[in-house]
Amino acid sequence: MFFKDTITIYRHSTENGADVYERQVLSGFYCYSATTHAISNKGFESVSEFTAISSPGMAQIYGDEWTVRVGDIIIGGEGDNISTLKELSDYHKVYHVALNACGSAVDNIVVKGK
Repeated sequence: MFFKDTITIYRHSTENGADVYERQVLSGFYCYSATTHAISNKGFESVSEFTAISSPGMAQIYGDEWTVRVGDIIIGGEGDNISTLKELSDYHKVYHVALNACGSAVDNIVVKGK
């Protein structure tokens, strides 16, 4: 199984009162996005969701060479170093991370962002 997509994960922190975004660029993912539309009390709303599924190899090195947590920012492709989210034209905030790893050939990690 070959997953050819690249993602970038940004982790926000502050140092001496300044925003800092640590960047991880990772290959070996299958990514897709979907936009849903709904009518709410605010009118018509569109919600975009981004899903990245890791390859078995990326799942095996999770925690040792890369990590992702709820609250991190995720984008498709290779992102640049940033100092503010305004520098990103399209990004998603991670709300779900599922680790499906038990030492098998189909191990994976599913990351979802909105």
